[in-house]
Amino acid sequence: MAAMDEVVFAAEDGNGSSDEVNNTGVGDGLASVKTSQRLNQIDRVRALGVGDHIALPQLVVCGDQSSGKSSVLEGISGIPFPRQDGLCTRFPTEIVLRHDPIINKKTATLLPGKSRTPEEKEPFAAFSREFDDFAELPGIIQKASHMMKLRSIEFPEGSAFSTDVLRLEVVGNTGLHLTLVDLPGLISVGDDKEIQMVRSLVDDYLERSRTIILAVIPATSDAETQLIIQRAQHFDKKGDRTIGIITKPDLINKGTEERVAHLAKNQDRTKLQDGFFLLKNPSPEELKAGVTPAQREKAESEYFSKAAWKAQGLDISRVGIKNLRPFLQELLHRHIEQELPKVREEIDRLLKTVEQEIDNLGPQRSQAVQIRKFLTRVSSNFNSIVKGALNGIYDLNKAEFSSFKPGLKCRLRAAVHLENEKFADFMRMHSQQRRIISVRELYGNMSDPAQKTADHLRYLASRPDDKNEYEELAVTEEQMLDWVKEVCPQIRNQKAVANFQRCTTSLEVKSFRETIITISCGICFTPSLLRGKESLDPT
Repeated sequence: MAAMDEVVFAAEDGNGSSDEVNNTGVGDGLASVKTSQRLNQIDRVRALGVGDHIALPQLVVCGDQSSGKSSVLEGISGIPFPRQDGLCTRFPTEIVLRHDPIINKKTATLLPGKSRTPEEKEPFAAFSREFDDFAELPGIIQKASHMMKLRSIEFPEGSAFSTDVLRLEVVGNTGLHLTLVDLPGLISVGDDKEIQMVRSLVDDYLERSRTIILAVIPATSDAETQLIIQRAQHFDKKGDRTIGIITKPDLINKGTEERVAHLAKNQDRTKLQDGFFLLKNPSPEELKAGVTPAQREKAESEYFSKAAWKAQGLDISRVGIKNLRPFLQELLHRHIEQELPKVREEIDRLLKTVEQEIDNLGPQRSQAVQIRKFLTRVSSNFNSIVKGALNGIYDLNKAEFSSFKPGLKCRLRAAVHLENEKFADFMRMHSQQRRIISVRELYGNMSDPAQKTADHLRYLASRPDDKNEYEELAVTEEQMLDWVKEVCPQIRNQKAVANFQRCTTSLEVKSFRETIITISCGICFTPSLLRGKESLDPT
């Protein structure tokens, strides 16, 4: 645990009390050394697979299909994502931006999904590609898709989407210290299985409590009808970790700028605590001509300088990709600073749990002799636990087997005694079908038939569901003795029959009740026999 803390949460602040401001080649974002250190810590934790067990701070870019998400990502990261169908939209892509005016390095790696087996994870761990030009990115993405065995000509039965993550790390003059995750766009038309698969993948990220949701929505549609807004509201009910990014304002009808501005100013029915940003993505013609980041910013600024937009009173700090970039960096920095202590506590608890599970496995057993000793010890412990349970000796050292909890029947002897007592109580209350009464009670005392009926009904109410089967019969001692004489010859226990005959003729027997007691010493009457059933105990 200490070793992991040293690797992941080492005090790397150095002179972190003073932030270094760097001029950018892509935008005017602030590049903080401390921000870079914190992001690197979170990235290393995520690379170790800890993100599969605890929520880690992250920015996730998501939206409905054809919402302009790819252009937003390109504007933030400076990475020209290929727009061919099926390349960047079929699996999550983690984009790591680190500003360094000296180093220029681009690396692509694969992080296997948590559903992968250890054997499947090995080739993913070995996948690492360094590239110098973003023109190589389409080939890298195709190679990653091939390793994920996504549906293609080679894998016609493959899955349409994957939970594996392509990690693109860009170190250079980015102007930003930022990490964000690009998710496949939500779809509402097509194969039901694929629709559900994408939704499950997106939901898996959105439901994590430390995920900041960047919800991309087109200005051409009502925000409330967008699937991403509905999913974000489902998982972020307070709206305190969702930021709206409005795209394609240049495609709306003239005269409808007020509606879009109303949403951008967070005055619409869909309200978010962190509000909205309004962007204009490059047109298809501009993208085809190879628009640069600087040209994009200039065209965006000129577009929102038009009279139709100036009249809307927009917050200029919430307009354009130039303002969005530093905002996201500062937001992620604050988010990590706030959540990092909690993350460390959860990692400590996770480490302790794993270490305890490892300790429970005992020492390493690589030889046959060690394995035999271990199995002998396990069987001996099992034998002592069972023996203790049978004898009613509960060892507190084996608390998981004998702890006293409601509904936990691990104390075997106590459980057996409890069931015996329940059975005895039931037999005492419900097994007697023939109740012996006097002749007077049977024939002569009919003064209060109503009371007798009421008592009888109360008696039947205490019986099981089948009232007819358990209805009590009132008999005299003579009638009871006749019934016993009739039943006894059917019992194969001749000694019991002889005892009965001796008792019924003996002058020493002073009462009928003593006779019945004497008979019971030699004859086993089952409950069904006592109730007058035809089936008898064969013993």
